[in-house]
Amino acid sequence: MTSFQAYTDALLSGMKSDCYGDWLATFREYIPVPDIRPQDLTTFFSDHKPMERQAGVPWPRIHQPDHTGRYEVPLKTEYRFRSMDYLDSPEALPIFELQADFIEREGIKRIIDCGSRHGPVLDILYHRGYITPDFQYMGFDTSPEPIALAQATWAEFSNIEFRQADMWDHASIRVEFEPECVIWSAILLYAGDRHQELFLDITNNLYQAPYAIIQEPCESQNPDYFVPWLDLHTIDSEVREYRKHVTNFECHTVECDIFQGRRIIALCSM
Repeated sequence: MTSFQAYTDALLSGMKSDCYGDWLATFREYIPVPDIRPQDLTTFFSDHKPMERQAGVPWPRIHQPDHTGRYEVPLKTEYRFRSMDYLDSPEALPIFELQADFIEREGIKRIIDCGSRHGPVLDILYHRGYITPDFQYMGFDTSPEPIALAQATWAEFSNIEFRQADMWDHASIRVEFEPECVIWSAILLYAGDRHQELFLDITNNLYQAPYAIIQEPCESQNPDYFVPWLDLHTIDSEVREYRKHVTNFECHTVECDIFQGRRIIALCSM
């Protein structure tokens, strides 16, 4: 039996039983969602470079300095798209799939994505068939290149918006819809000692969102996916203390075969 025949038979069966849920599941299984990203990165970015790997592991473009001792990587508010492209590898997918799982499980349809880059969690939700007409999303980032890519990718979707904006500037990140969830995509560490203040101010005061999803790299890493001479600021232990300020705090540790691949991902019910 061909896939189309199987789809037709299942469709007719679903229609006879008047079971929309079964029909929709069948539709998704046999009719794949088309890829919406027509952009070829090699042409979209004139100086595009292939993703860097070390010993086969997706890796950022950082190299050991000539001097001895440890090296602290500065936190940049503006970065090239290729600087973070290791997060677009297949190995990094679990970071974003768990976030999408939370969103689907809770039926969240109105989302703010802080530090969105080009919106990898949005790609996953789209291919799962979750982006329906009642879905609303605004992602923002301080860096122009990932936002330019996202804007070009999602240009035909009136319910999806990307902005180059700053999380400290409330005026630049206000929206007309009522957000249900704020995603914090490894961005709270940029707030230094004020990360909890920023989290509560934006999630509770600005958006009054009932949910938040936090993703942060862990201080403790698999030595195969890190380097001993590098200092990277992490706040995962402090983020775990957020449980004292929210109604429910569901925290998971994800292990990915990428640089700094051990991440915490937490769903907060505010």
